[in-house]
Amino acid sequence: MSLSRPYRKLFQIEAGVTAVWILDSLKKLEKNPSDKNEIKNLLNHVDVVMGDAKFLGNKQIEESAKMIMSLFNGDKITRQKSLEIKSLIEQFKPLIQ
Repeated sequence: MSLSRPYRKLFQIEAGVTAVWILDSLKKLEKNPSDKNEIKNLLNHVDVVMGDAKFLGNKQIEESAKMIMSLFNGDKITRQKSLEIKSLIEQFKPLIQ
């Protein structure tokens, strides 16, 4: 199914706004990777952006979102999470510029 231009633009705007929230959460979690409330917020935002990316056919954003989901759904040690969070921050920065 092909999206009309106005709907595609709305989904792009929503994904951009959500990416800002994701980046903010990642920065907070970089300082405290075990903050349960922030992880819950992050995963909610990631779920939205992942759906938007899939709908728009943007595989790069969809894969980045999946990486976040797998990182915070598991029980990885804090140091390992910290390194992966830094990498994800760099991936999401271009989305909000």
